[in-house]
Amino acid sequence: LSAESQDLAIVGGGLAGLATAFHLVQKAPNTKITIFDKTLPGCGGASSVAGGLLHPLSPKGKLVYLGLEGLSATNRLVDAACKA
Repeated sequence: LSAESQDLAIVGGGLAGLATAFHLVQKAPNTKITIFDKTLPGCGGASSVAGGLLHPLSPKGKLVYLGLEGLSATNRLVDAACKA
């Protein structure tokens, strides 16, 4: 992909970068986005080791605030990334 053909560039292919790209494409489907990362998106950095922080339950098994909604949003993000 050439830089001239892109509308937006995101530096970092971790959870924050991928979530940003996901939400931008949801709001503007024709947006062309390039994600720059030193590894494959989602495969390096803090996001690759801290994914457990997205768990919808507390250590004692109680549902945290917006836990199910967060889990659902995370699953949609992962599904979209896998299809890309």
